[in-house]
Amino acid sequence: MIQNIKNISLPFLLLNCLAGGFLLFFYGAILANPNGYMFSQTGDGLKNYFTYAYHIKHSNSVTNFEGMNYPYGESFLYTDCHPILTYLVQKIAMVFPTISDYSIGILNFIILTGFFFTFWVLYFLLKELKLKQWFALLFSITIFLMIPQVDGIAGHYALSYALAFPLSWLLLLKHQSQTF
Repeated sequence: MIQNIKNISLPFLLLNCLAGGFLLFFYGAILANPNGYMFSQTGDGLKNYFTYAYHIKHSNSVTNFEGMNYPYGESFLYTDCHPILTYLVQKIAMVFPTISDYSIGILNFIILTGFFFTFWVLYFLLKELKLKQWFALLFSITIFLMIPQVDGIAGHYALSYALAFPLSWLLLLKHQSQTF
């Protein structure tokens, strides 16, 4: 364990501090009480929260959302209800039924922790592209601040996963370096 701590670079440690500071500065109140906050209370944001929470608490089907288009329901993909997360929380709710009362907090927490890990992925992606550690630190922060998904937090929560594109690029580069 102590040897692993010695392998942590100063730029990566600084990146963690800056990413944590960013989240605490801009979203600290939300992280303290993620279930007590909604990023949007109107329009698509409210619809996305509703479909996600309703599907967890009331739908009997994994693929059919029963809270719209009565009596037939609607495809879960059309409702933008985070199908994988919904499925996982539904399964956990079978054992711990009260967890469904915290579904909004779970979604908010996952979106915000995704921001934190986006800093990591950008840093490792830039290192994979052979940038030096300090440049990777500087540009990972700069790139994160320009990511349009950060603005998706205002109502289109499926678009707020800033981690998705950089992670796919990092995995692709890692795969290609192993293949060739």
